[in-house]
Amino acid sequence: MSLREVLRRIGVMLGGMAVLAAVVFGAQQVLRHRIPVGLEAIVLLALAFGVYVLYVRLTERRRVDELAPAVLLPQTLLGLAIGVAIFTTVIGLLVLTGTYHYQSYTFVPGLLTAFAVTAVGAVREELFFRGFLFRVVQSIGGTWVGVAVSAVIFGALHLLNPHATILSAVAIAIEAGILLAVAYTASRHLWLPIGIHIAWNFTEGSVFGVAVSGHAAVPSLIHGTLTGPALRSGGSFGIEASGFAVLVCCVASALIVAYALRKGLVVPFAPTAVR
Repeated sequence: MSLREVLRRIGVMLGGMAVLAAVVFGAQQVLRHRIPVGLEAIVLLALAFGVYVLYVRLTERRRVDELAPAVLLPQTLLGLAIGVAIFTTVIGLLVLTGTYHYQSYTFVPGLLTAFAVTAVGAVREELFFRGFLFRVVQSIGGTWVGVAVSAVIFGALHLLNPHATILSAVAIAIEAGILLAVAYTASRHLWLPIGIHIAWNFTEGSVFGVAVSGHAAVPSLIHGTLTGPALRSGGSFGIEASGFAVLVCCVASALIVAYALRKGLVVPFAPTAVR
């Protein structure tokens, strides 16, 4: 691969990220408070997927296989199941160590709307960080370079979130940045990381009622409190900065990597390929 080709791919990637951001965030500002929240979420999801597919087809001249409709349902459902299982395991460890304390259960109307809103944020980030960033860097430097670059940038950008610290950014990079990138590697589609991302955020916020990436807790089915040192509880940033979350996600990532290696899905690093 020539240096010119590397720069072309990076330029196309950055252009796609800019276009996607401009359209989705612009539409969000236009639609906010003008239509129902649930309908707004559906429109934003359609726009995000539409812009990504159209941009890739026009600039890369190929089928957008990473969003193949044939595997949308099975891989998204699998991702949702994995995301729920991972976060519930983290909660279980926090309960066992006296860090998460159950208080009450309350039915929350509008959970479908909350799910749709959660999906918008998760899909937007997956198209950015796995659809554009990880996919393109992997095509240039191989899977492990793609994982490292996308995870570091993903974690670093979470420093912009409320209550963020260097520790929380590192935790996000390890637990989510790596997990979601290897999920893409193992599935060769975006549906699996999209499902994991949605389920993690929804279970964290709308089910267990804790802060999602530093943001204030939303109305949830279960009400509980976190106590103990920040290394265990995650502190003000929330459970995503907890050592338990990092540990569980590392185990999940290792299992997915083992599957990807066994199936020969890892793209090797080729340092002599660029000339």
